[in-house]
Amino acid sequence: MQFFVEFSNANSPLYSWNRSQQDDLTAFVGEELALYFGLGSELPGIRDRNPNFNFDIAPVPQGAGATVRRTYGDFYGLAIVKAAPNPQGAYLAAQVLGRADVVAALSQQLRLVPVHRGSIASGTSDPFRQVMFNAALIARGWLDPDPVATNDIFQEMVEAVVSNREKVSGAVSDAVRRIELVF
Repeated sequence: MQFFVEFSNANSPLYSWNRSQQDDLTAFVGEELALYFGLGSELPGIRDRNPNFNFDIAPVPQGAGATVRRTYGDFYGLAIVKAAPNPQGAYLAAQVLGRADVVAALSQQLRLVPVHRGSIASGTSDPFRQVMFNAALIARGWLDPDPVATNDIFQEMVEAVVSNREKVSGAVSDAVRRIELVF
């Protein structure tokens, strides 16, 4: 959190953003921002918005004191609802969709990382996707019961620190408590 808010602290050597500026993705695609933290799945959209943009991707930097490498990832899965009109057919469809060859084809088409470790271990000739494959092995996510509420909580946490209403530790503790209430 402290690292994140340093980008909006005018007294910090990391200062690079304030409310009068455009959002980070728009600035990055417009070649006005040197570094953008985003998801690998955003790659096609970035290329579509600026096909002449020459950029690279890299793993998220890890803290100096980190003992375990981690990054964030979105995870998608299949589920069969108990009240499905044809649970056996749904199960068969899920089995087909879960086959390694089908997963590989879907992940290539959707520009997502496959879920099979064997497919990830095989790698890819695309250097951009290889970074995504490597990140998938250390990615963690969390079940977000209410994305709108948690987004508001995170926004209020950042604003509390940036406006000096709260210290980082207090704002983070408050955000954790509020997110626990959402669950």
